[in-house]
Amino acid sequence: MNRILIACDLDNTLIHSLKYSQDSDICIEWIQKKPQGFMSIETIRLLKELTSVAVFVPVTTRSIEQYSRIIWPDECKPKCAITSNGGIMLLNDNRSPEWDKTVGIYVVSYYDEIKRMYHILSQKSEFIRCRIVDNTYIFVYCNEGIDAKECSQEYMKITNLNVLASGKKIYFFPPQIKKRYGDIAN
Repeated sequence: MNRILIACDLDNTLIHSLKYSQDSDICIEWIQKKPQGFMSIETIRLLKELTSVAVFVPVTTRSIEQYSRIIWPDECKPKCAITSNGGIMLLNDNRSPEWDKTVGIYVVSYYDEIKRMYHILSQKSEFIRCRIVDNTYIFVYCNEGIDAKECSQEYMKITNLNVLASGKKIYFFPPQIKKRYGDIAN
């Protein structure tokens, strides 16, 4: 029997933050014992229905650690997930060696640039946080008063990593590492 595969983003798609939660929402993620991520009852109902007829694969920019914090509702826990913006595949919560071999080639080829940019970015006062995520990409969080989009434009000029601003965050990705990984699989 052929099964349908459904890939879906998590944050602000299936999961939302405390800021947007309703009283009836279910907390599915905690950070330091504080509620962090929520799903609506309707989302959980639909996810259960979906997983009964299709293979559900979360595809997220979250790190392995961030993804691992999710406590999936009964019957909804995915066997496969793509984390780190497409850089890592988890199969039953373990990294896929095959994915690491295939995708790892792209990450390794940009790792010197990731380290170089990390060295530059980690010295800047514009950022509250700067880290290399799962040895796959760089994440920075901008200080108050810093326009992430404008700031990202400046860094695009000095790196061959893809630079993406989202809210107060800026990401630096190897060009081939994308949530929609099918682009390099062909």
